[in-house]
Amino acid sequence: MSAHDRNRAVDPDAWGLLSDHTVRRFAIVGAVGLLGCIIARAPTILGKFSAPGTGIELNLNAGYVLIFGPSLLLLGILWASSGAGRRAGRPANADLSSTVIMLLPALSAAFIALQFFLLLAPKGECLTFDRWRYLVDFTLRAFQPEYCMGVSDETQRSLPWLLNPPMVQGWLQLCVPIAGAAITAWTLRKWRMRRA
Repeated sequence: MSAHDRNRAVDPDAWGLLSDHTVRRFAIVGAVGLLGCIIARAPTILGKFSAPGTGIELNLNAGYVLIFGPSLLLLGILWASSGAGRRAGRPANADLSSTVIMLLPALSAAFIALQFFLLLAPKGECLTFDRWRYLVDFTLRAFQPEYCMGVSDETQRSLPWLLNPPMVQGWLQLCVPIAGAAITAWTLRKWRMRRA
């Protein structure tokens, strides 16, 4: 490795867009969000796996991503937004690519929330369940949903239950991406003001 390559590896300014800590944090959360989007549409990717060094076997599936993903992405957006007004490191150019990177987590949360409404229904009601009931039906009680995308019976049995009443879960799925978009817009504004 030449001296120039060593300096480039250590120098954060050589990272381009990711030299700015706010953009770098949003890129990390955005990558996790994109992974969640892929898992939501390709539910057989996940399965049983052991946590390294613990011997604990986890049985995660796409249902967990649909139910908890938008809320976890909102927490990631809050983390990425912290310190957006600080001057730490060299700020990246406020161009289209940095804006897209910063919007990616909120867009991912919105996509996953939409998949919640499209892909989860009470067992046996995938084709007939009216998804508006998640938002307006007070009589709907907690249930273990069916993933309406042809996954194995074992995966169906291991889906997490919805909150009681499921209307709470539905409104969370609607409001969390909106909150994420609002926080991201506030962060973009603050981040651009820091550059001025």
